[in-house]
Amino acid sequence: MSTSHDKRLRSPLDDPEWLADLDRTEDRCRHYLEDLRWPEGISCPRCDCHSIGDVPARRRHYCRGCRHHFSLTSGTVFHNSHLPIWKWFLVIELLLGSDAGVPANQLVELLGGSYKTSWFVEHRIRAALVQAGEPAPEAQAGTAYHGAGDKYRSAYRAESSWRARQKRNPDAFRNTVLALLAAEPVPYGELTRSQRSLSSNRRTTPVS
Repeated sequence: MSTSHDKRLRSPLDDPEWLADLDRTEDRCRHYLEDLRWPEGISCPRCDCHSIGDVPARRRHYCRGCRHHFSLTSGTVFHNSHLPIWKWFLVIELLLGSDAGVPANQLVELLGGSYKTSWFVEHRIRAALVQAGEPAPEAQAGTAYHGAGDKYRSAYRAESSWRARQKRNPDAFRNTVLALLAAEPVPYGELTRSQRSLSSNRRTTPVS
């Protein structure tokens, strides 16, 4: 369960001590994500049953109704990335807080790992914003993405438009996480192809 202190924070990374204990930070980020994904308690993503058991050693759950095993991130943008939730949340904070976006080669220095991983995280977030129906006006292209080809331009513009629209919104971080939870997780292979078709996968749940 989240603590009352957590709920006063805009995001789990608002705590000035978050970097001092990353295990604790990861737990807080997971609680935050769980509260947003399942505000009425954990339910099975396959059958919506609320009779759920836990497998703590594997950080997984199982449904007593249909026997489906799943995790906090199953079926979401955050799944299959091999990154802790706190790193995803850090990328969201950086994308929201920058003036013109953060190139993947800069994220490598902050997240560690490979360029491919940083690129994957950023483009999954952008794909989620496209699916959320974020408009992508021509004038919104960020300066951090000069040289981006037509293949990804709509996704860059959607990110830039989202950032501008959420700039003074105190719930910007929460809204972004909700948009990611609502989106279909796009496999790496599809992300490397044109994202123009992503708009056809938009879900109907609006995010203010």
